[in-house]
Amino acid sequence: MVSIREVAELAGVSVGTVSKYLNTPHRVAPATSDRVRRAIKDLGHVRNEAARQMRTGRSNTLAFVVLELRNPFFGEVAHAVERRAAENGLFLVLASSDGDPVRESQYIDMFVQQRVRGLILASGTTRPEDFELLAARGILTVLVDAYAPSDRFSSVAVDDALGTRRAVIHLIEQGCRSIAFVGGPESVRRIGERLDGARKAVREHPGVTLEVIPTEERIVTAGLHVGEVIAARHGARPSGRTASSRPMIRWPWA
Repeated sequence: MVSIREVAELAGVSVGTVSKYLNTPHRVAPATSDRVRRAIKDLGHVRNEAARQMRTGRSNTLAFVVLELRNPFFGEVAHAVERRAAENGLFLVLASSDGDPVRESQYIDMFVQQRVRGLILASGTTRPEDFELLAARGILTVLVDAYAPSDRFSSVAVDDALGTRRAVIHLIEQGCRSIAFVGGPESVRRIGERLDGARKAVREHPGVTLEVIPTEERIVTAGLHVGEVIAARHGARPSGRTASSRPMIRWPWA
Protein backbone atom coordinates (compact mmCIF):
# COMPACT_ATOMS: atom_id res chain seq x y z
CA MET A 1 0.00 0.00 0.00
CA VAL A 2 1.31 3.41 -0.97
CA SER A 3 1.17 5.85 1.96
CA ILE A 4 0.29 9.54 1.76
CA ARG A 5 3.86 10.22 2.96
CA GLU A 6 5.16 8.73 -0.29
CA VAL A 7 2.63 10.81 -2.23
CA ALA A 8 3.79 13.93 -0.39
CA GLU A 9 7.47 13.24 -1.18
CA LEU A 10 6.79 12.75 -4.89
CA ALA A 11 4.57 15.84 -5.08
CA GLY A 12 7.05 17.94 -3.10
CA VAL A 13 4.48 18.92 -0.47
CA SER A 14 3.80 18.15 3.17
CA VAL A 15 1.77 15.18 4.43
CA GLY A 16 -0.71 17.71 5.78
CA THR A 17 -1.22 19.16 2.29
CA VAL A 18 -1.95 15.71 0.85
CA SER A 19 -4.42 15.07 3.66
CA LYS A 20 -6.08 18.41 3.01
CA TYR A 21 -6.32 17.58 -0.69
CA LEU A 22 -8.00 14.26 0.08
CA ASN A 23 -10.48 15.70 2.60
CA THR A 24 -11.05 19.32 1.59
CA PRO A 25 -9.67 19.73 -1.94
CA HIS A 26 -11.23 23.19 -2.33
CA ARG A 27 -8.77 24.47 0.30
CA VAL A 28 -5.72 23.52 -1.78
CA ALA A 29 -4.30 25.79 -4.48
CA PRO A 30 -4.92 24.55 -8.06
CA ALA A 31 -1.22 24.15 -8.89
CA THR A 32 -0.58 22.16 -5.71
CA SER A 33 -3.68 20.06 -6.33
CA ASP A 34 -2.34 19.14 -9.78
CA ARG A 35 0.99 17.95 -8.32
CA VAL A 36 -0.74 15.87 -5.65
CA ARG A 37 -3.18 14.42 -8.18
CA ARG A 38 -0.35 13.37 -10.51
CA ALA A 39 1.60 11.81 -7.62
CA ILE A 40 -1.46 9.80 -6.53
CA LYS A 41 -1.98 8.57 -10.08
CA ASP A 42 1.70 7.72 -10.68
CA LEU A 43 2.04 5.83 -7.38
CA GLY A 44 -1.36 4.15 -7.55
CA HIS A 45 -2.31 5.40 -4.12
CA VAL A 46 -5.69 4.16 -2.86
CA ARG A 47 -7.27 6.06 -0.02
CA ASN A 48 -7.81 4.08 3.21
CA GLU A 49 -11.43 5.01 3.82
CA ALA A 50 -11.71 2.80 6.88
CA ALA A 51 -8.83 4.60 8.56
CA ARG A 52 -10.31 7.98 7.70
CA GLN A 53 -13.64 7.00 9.24
CA MET A 54 -11.85 5.87 12.41
CA ARG A 55 -10.20 9.30 12.67
CA THR A 56 -13.21 11.44 11.86
CA GLY A 57 -15.95 9.20 13.29
CA ARG A 58 -18.12 9.65 10.20
CA SER A 59 -18.31 8.43 6.62
CA ASN A 60 -19.62 9.75 3.33
CA THR A 61 -21.99 6.81 2.94
CA LEU A 62 -25.75 6.57 3.43
CA ALA A 63 -27.48 3.22 3.91
CA PHE A 64 -30.95 2.42 2.59
CA VAL A 65 -32.78 -0.72 3.80
CA VAL A 66 -35.88 -1.65 1.77
CA LEU A 67 -38.48 -4.38 2.07
CA GLU A 68 -37.49 -6.03 -1.22
CA LEU A 69 -35.46 -5.12 -4.28
CA ARG A 70 -37.96 -6.53 -6.79
CA ASN A 71 -40.54 -3.94 -5.83
CA PRO A 72 -40.44 -1.03 -8.31
CA PHE A 73 -41.69 1.38 -5.64
CA PHE A 74 -38.45 1.04 -3.69
CA GLY A 75 -36.43 1.35 -6.88
CA GLU A 76 -37.99 4.73 -7.59
CA VAL A 77 -37.35 5.91 -4.03
CA ALA A 78 -33.76 4.65 -4.10
CA HIS A 79 -33.15 6.47 -7.39
CA ALA A 80 -34.29 9.77 -5.89
CA VAL A 81 -32.27 9.22 -2.70
CA GLU A 82 -29.12 8.34 -4.66
CA ARG A 83 -29.48 11.43 -6.84
CA ARG A 84 -29.83 13.76 -3.87
CA ALA A 85 -26.98 12.01 -2.04
CA ALA A 86 -24.70 12.52 -5.05
CA GLU A 87 -25.54 16.21 -5.09
CA ASN A 88 -24.13 16.40 -1.57
CA GLY A 89 -21.01 14.31 -2.20
CA LEU A 90 -22.41 11.19 -0.55
CA PHE A 91 -22.72 7.58 -1.69
CA LEU A 92 -25.67 5.23 -1.24
CA VAL A 93 -25.57 1.56 -0.19
CA LEU A 94 -28.77 -0.42 -0.77
CA ALA A 95 -29.88 -3.50 1.18
CA SER A 96 -33.04 -5.61 1.23
CA SER A 97 -34.56 -7.31 4.27
CA ASP A 98 -37.00 -9.42 2.19
CA GLY A 99 -39.47 -8.93 5.02
CA ASP A 100 -37.20 -10.69 7.51
CA PRO A 101 -36.71 -8.60 10.69
CA VAL A 102 -33.69 -10.70 11.71
CA ARG A 103 -31.99 -10.02 8.39
CA GLU A 104 -32.79 -6.33 8.75
CA SER A 105 -31.23 -6.31 12.22
CA GLN A 106 -28.06 -7.80 10.76
CA TYR A 107 -27.89 -5.08 8.14
CA ILE A 108 -28.52 -2.35 10.70
CA ASP A 109 -25.78 -3.72 12.96
CA MET A 110 -23.36 -3.84 10.03
CA PHE A 111 -24.16 -0.26 8.98
CA VAL A 112 -23.71 0.93 12.56
CA GLN A 113 -20.29 -0.73 12.63
CA GLN A 114 -19.45 0.94 9.32
CA ARG A 115 -20.38 4.29 10.88
CA VAL A 116 -22.64 5.35 8.04
CA ARG A 117 -23.53 9.03 7.87
CA GLY A 118 -27.23 8.22 7.96
CA LEU A 119 -29.73 5.40 7.59
CA ILE A 120 -33.02 5.26 5.67
CA LEU A 121 -35.47 2.50 6.58
CA ALA A 122 -38.28 1.54 4.22
CA SER A 123 -39.03 -1.99 5.32
CA GLY A 124 -41.68 -1.70 8.00
CA THR A 125 -40.16 -4.63 9.90
CA THR A 126 -37.68 -2.76 12.12
CA ARG A 127 -37.60 -4.18 15.65
CA PRO A 128 -37.72 -1.97 18.78
CA GLU A 129 -34.25 -3.06 19.84
CA ASP A 130 -32.85 -1.86 16.50
CA PHE A 131 -34.34 1.58 17.05
CA GLU A 132 -32.75 1.61 20.49
CA LEU A 133 -29.37 0.74 18.97
CA LEU A 134 -29.63 3.50 16.38
CA ALA A 135 -30.64 6.04 19.00
CA ALA A 136 -27.83 4.98 21.35
CA ARG A 137 -25.22 5.27 18.59
CA GLY A 138 -26.58 8.58 17.34
CA ILE A 139 -27.17 7.34 13.78
CA LEU A 140 -29.37 9.80 11.91
CA THR A 141 -32.36 7.73 10.77
CA VAL A 142 -35.34 8.47 8.55
CA LEU A 143 -38.28 6.11 8.05
CA VAL A 144 -39.96 6.01 4.64
CA ASP A 145 -43.63 5.07 4.27
CA ALA A 146 -43.81 4.48 8.01
CA TYR A 147 -44.33 6.36 11.24
CA ALA A 148 -41.41 7.02 13.55
CA PRO A 149 -41.70 5.21 16.92
CA SER A 150 -40.56 8.34 18.79
CA ASP A 151 -39.49 11.93 18.23
CA ARG A 152 -35.87 10.74 18.12
CA PHE A 153 -36.43 9.67 14.52
CA SER A 154 -37.82 11.37 11.42
CA SER A 155 -40.30 9.85 9.02
CA VAL A 156 -41.86 10.47 5.62
CA ALA A 157 -45.32 8.93 5.44
CA VAL A 158 -48.75 9.48 3.94
CA ASP A 159 -52.31 9.39 5.27
CA ASP A 160 -52.94 5.71 4.56
CA ALA A 161 -56.59 5.75 5.59
CA LEU A 162 -57.42 8.72 3.39
CA GLY A 163 -55.46 7.37 0.42
CA THR A 164 -57.18 3.98 0.48
CA ARG A 165 -60.60 5.56 0.99
CA ARG A 166 -60.07 7.67 -2.13
CA ALA A 167 -58.84 4.63 -4.07
CA VAL A 168 -61.96 2.65 -3.19
CA ILE A 169 -64.24 5.58 -4.01
CA HIS A 170 -62.55 5.83 -7.40
CA LEU A 171 -63.29 2.14 -8.06
CA ILE A 172 -66.90 2.65 -7.02
CA GLU A 173 -67.22 5.65 -9.34
CA GLN A 174 -65.97 3.41 -12.16
CA GLY A 175 -68.91 1.08 -11.53
CA CYS A 176 -67.32 -1.52 -9.23
CA ARG A 177 -69.67 -2.95 -6.62
CA SER A 178 -67.57 -5.77 -5.18
CA ILE A 179 -64.21 -4.55 -3.92
CA ALA A 180 -61.33 -6.74 -2.76
CA PHE A 181 -58.77 -5.44 -0.28
CA VAL A 182 -55.53 -7.39 -0.55
CA GLY A 183 -52.93 -6.93 2.15
CA GLY A 184 -51.65 -7.89 5.54
CA PRO A 185 -50.95 -8.59 8.20
CA GLU A 186 -53.60 -6.30 9.68
CA SER A 187 -51.50 -5.95 12.84
CA VAL A 188 -49.14 -3.70 10.86
CA ARG A 189 -50.30 -0.18 11.61
CA ARG A 190 -50.27 1.06 8.02
CA ILE A 191 -52.20 -1.98 6.78
CA GLY A 192 -54.81 -1.53 9.49
CA GLU A 193 -55.26 2.14 8.61
CA ARG A 194 -55.62 1.35 4.91
CA LEU A 195 -58.25 -1.25 5.69
CA ASP A 196 -60.10 1.26 7.87
CA GLY A 197 -60.11 3.69 4.94
CA ALA A 198 -61.47 1.03 2.59
CA ARG A 199 -64.22 0.06 5.02
CA LYS A 200 -65.22 3.68 5.51
CA ALA A 201 -65.59 4.19 1.76
CA VAL A 202 -67.76 1.08 1.45
CA ARG A 203 -69.98 2.17 4.35
CA GLU A 204 -70.55 5.45 2.56
CA HIS A 205 -71.86 3.65 -0.54
CA PRO A 206 -74.78 1.25 0.11
CA GLY A 207 -74.80 -1.81 -2.12
CA VAL A 208 -71.03 -2.05 -2.33
CA THR A 209 -69.28 -5.01 -0.68
CA LEU A 210 -65.73 -5.36 0.55
CA GLU A 211 -63.85 -8.66 0.63
CA VAL A 212 -60.67 -8.71 2.70
CA ILE A 213 -58.03 -11.08 1.33
CA PRO A 214 -55.17 -11.25 3.86
CA THR A 215 -51.52 -11.88 3.05
CA GLU A 216 -48.87 -12.97 5.52
CA GLU A 217 -46.12 -10.94 3.85
CA ARG A 218 -45.94 -7.60 2.05
CA ILE A 219 -43.84 -8.72 -0.88
CA VAL A 220 -44.40 -9.24 -4.60
CA THR A 221 -44.77 -13.02 -4.44
CA ALA A 222 -47.54 -12.72 -1.85
CA GLY A 223 -49.51 -10.45 -4.16
CA LEU A 224 -48.96 -12.74 -7.12
CA HIS A 225 -50.20 -15.70 -5.11
CA VAL A 226 -53.43 -13.89 -4.25
CA GLY A 227 -53.88 -13.01 -7.91
CA GLU A 228 -53.56 -16.65 -8.87
CA VAL A 229 -56.07 -17.71 -6.20
CA ILE A 230 -58.65 -15.18 -7.36
CA ALA A 231 -58.07 -16.01 -11.02
CA ALA A 232 -58.73 -19.68 -10.27
CA ARG A 233 -62.12 -18.99 -8.73
CA HIS A 234 -65.09 -20.53 -10.45
CA GLY A 235 -67.56 -18.21 -8.75
CA ALA A 236 -67.83 -14.45 -8.55
CA ARG A 237 -64.68 -12.42 -8.62
CA PRO A 238 -64.27 -8.90 -7.25
CA SER A 239 -64.85 -6.20 -9.85
CA GLY A 240 -62.35 -3.85 -8.20
CA ARG A 241 -59.12 -4.39 -6.31
CA THR A 242 -56.99 -2.30 -4.04
CA ALA A 243 -53.69 -3.87 -3.04
CA SER A 244 -52.13 -2.90 0.27
CA SER A 245 -49.08 -5.08 -0.34
CA ARG A 246 -46.85 -3.18 -2.73
CA PRO A 247 -46.63 -3.12 -5.64
CA MET A 248 -50.04 -2.65 -7.21
CA ILE A 249 -49.76 -5.72 -9.41
CA ARG A 250 -51.53 -6.30 -12.72
CA TRP A 251 -53.85 -9.19 -12.11
CA PRO A 252 -53.81 -12.06 -14.64
CA TRP A 253 -57.55 -11.62 -15.21
CA ALA A 254 -57.64 -7.82 -15.33
